[in-house]
Amino acid sequence: FGFLNSNPAAIAVQESALTVQPRQSISLVGGNDGFKVGNLSVPDGVTVVGGYLSASGGQINITSVASPGEILAGSLNQTSNISGQSFGALGEVRMSKSTIENTGEGGETILIRGGRLVIDNSTIVANTADITLSATSNLITTTQLGTRTATAANAGHVTLEASGDINIDSSL
Repeated sequence: FGFLNSNPAAIAVQESALTVQPRQSISLVGGNDGFKVGNLSVPDGVTVVGGYLSASGGQINITSVASPGEILAGSLNQTSNISGQSFGALGEVRMSKSTIENTGEGGETILIRGGRLVIDNSTIVANTADITLSATSNLITTTQLGTRTATAANAGHVTLEASGDINIDSSL
């Protein structure tokens, strides 16, 4: 996913469900520049409010960028774009009152990465897959995170990474 301008447009999922066929992936890769269309206002960053994202046996990727550069599809790692620019900053990712799940056995990672990551009153669940939440400044969560399995396979890992503070309040 490549971005050439200095402040790419934001993405918002509001009161919507996004599902894909088994073993397919969902990626929300947007900028940090909010905008308004008519009466609809899209806040800065990538925002999921009242959303449901499901990829049975697939991967779910969510990230926000705040500068030119390129994000690699499978890992959300940063790399140089066609103009040789690398990201100087990641944008904000916010999730509220939402569910993100990978319900199929042998699924791939749920990966959410941003400069600032705020997850509130939400559920993130993966079957036999990893969950990684990564922020370059801080990570704030009041949510339920979990991996599970119905077989003898490993359930998966939950990883929280931040260069700044990690605040967890009333989480399971």
